Amino acid sequence: MPGIQAYSNFFSNYGIETKSVLKTGLSEIQADVEWHFMGTHYKRKNPAAIVIHEYASASVPPFTNLKNLLKRKFNIQPDFRIYLNQFVKNKLQFSDTVSTGYRDLGLSKEFLNAPERQHHNEEVYDFIYCGSISRDLKIHKLLNHFTSELKEQTILILSKNYQHLIQEFKKADNIFFAGPVLQSEIPAYLGKARFAINFKPDVEPHNQQTATKLIEYTACKIPVITSDFSWVREFQQRYGGEYFYLNEDLSNFTWENINRVKYSFPDLSELTWEHQIRNSGVLDFLSTKFPALKWQS
Repeated sequence: MPGIQAYSNFFSNYGIETKSVLKTGLSEIQADVEWHFMGTHYKRKNPAAIVIHEYASASVPPFTNLKNLLKRKFNIQPDFRIYLNQFVKNKLQFSDTVSTGYRDLGLSKEFLNAPERQHHNEEVYDFIYCGSISRDLKIHKLLNHFTSELKEQTILILSKNYQHLIQEFKKADNIFFAGPVLQSEIPAYLGKARFAINFKPDVEPHNQQTATKLIEYTACKIPVITSDFSWVREFQQRYGGEYFYLNEDLSNFTWENINRVKYSFPDLSELTWEHQIRNSGVLDFLSTKFPALKWQS
């Protein structure tokens, strides 16, 4: 989770010691603030600590409503909650009076400072897809397209736990796999592709939550082929950019069609981690608990 490193970097700049641990290691640390990326949190192990719960996503299928209900009913009440956006807050439906803020994706310096490609001959692949290949994203639908309509084009899947796909598509010599890699290494892989694919089903919660990879693609100035869903349309309206939108059945996803589009890239100057953390409201909250803290911009 790049947000963990971003928070660590931010607070370290103010002389605050940060440690990242799994839930099982929490009892070994006596912290002034516990920052939980949810998940579940059923019991306070350090009653003196200030507790922050951050919900970067609503629950995903299957049993979405049940998962949200269990979180609402059994998670302890924190001192502050951070949500990805209003949609996530509405889905979880906490009815208490805990103060809340919102924190969306930020971009690290590796993406903001990614060098722009000068020559197409630097490209190795026609397409790249980065990120999750979980079954609820229907990645098979995309890969099957590269065994038919796009069988003459190459695609790199940059992900993890893809051994089953290697077996399923072993006869497709145009489909390649790599990863997992460090977040800082992703821009170099993006620089090897002509187009980048943002592929998600138009269903909740996927269509209402930040398409992290689309933002990272555009930061690296890679033309984007994307599923058509509400979050992307709202992002385009707010920040700009021109992308190729896929039909749900992929019927328009041809090499000729995507090469006819004039692509452009959005203004991402607001999407630094510094900006996102400062606008989340959490710094104002922490200042009420620790008045000596000063958050100079």
